Amino acid sequence: MNRNECPNCGVEGYHYVSGWQNGEPIEPDEGWCDKCGFHYVEHCKDPLSKQIERFRHENRPTKD
Repeated sequence: MNRNECPNCGVEGYHYVSGWQNGEPIEPDEGWCDKCGFHYVEHCKDPLSKQIERFRHENRPTKD
């Protein structure tokens, strides 16, 4: 996966925050997509795959 590609919708332009600040690692890694609204925050007990699954479930279209 390209770091700028949304893990949910695959569109480029995903904002990813990671790196170093004042000699210290920025934790946790996080990112968000302006197109689909997916937001990810790294957590050992909530992996990316589960966050995507939950996001898709919560945002699936409803039948009228």
